[in-house]
Amino acid sequence: MVEHSEAGRVRHAGQGAALNLLETRGWEVLPVDPAVLRWVEAAHRAALAVVADPAMRDRWLRHGATWFVGVDALPNDPDGRIGGVPLAGEWRGSVGWQGPWNRAQLSVVYPGYPGRDPGESGAA
Repeated sequence: MVEHSEAGRVRHAGQGAALNLLETRGWEVLPVDPAVLRWVEAAHRAALAVVADPAMRDRWLRHGATWFVGVDALPNDPDGRIGGVPLAGEWRGSVGWQGPWNRAQLSVVYPGYPGRDPGESGAA
């Protein structure tokens, strides 16, 4: 038997400790958090600058310029901060990892995806 609480905690029959839904299902829905929204806004501004940068476009555009791969392209600090905005919020209580954070992947799909790069066959 599994009991769910309003706080998103789960207690399995026969277990003494409560587990959060992230641990039991692999995902969790959290309420809107102003700290997260501030970080999202900063990440969005940074992402727009990255995908507009000609050097980054040359490096990361694939499939006939319909996919920006962007591995490690978002300029976050090891603590997750972007543009001075901390990676903060209630979600931190649900995950065990608190950093350091690698630079984040930024993947963008443009109209026409998946296109082909020059020299690619239909099998690519």
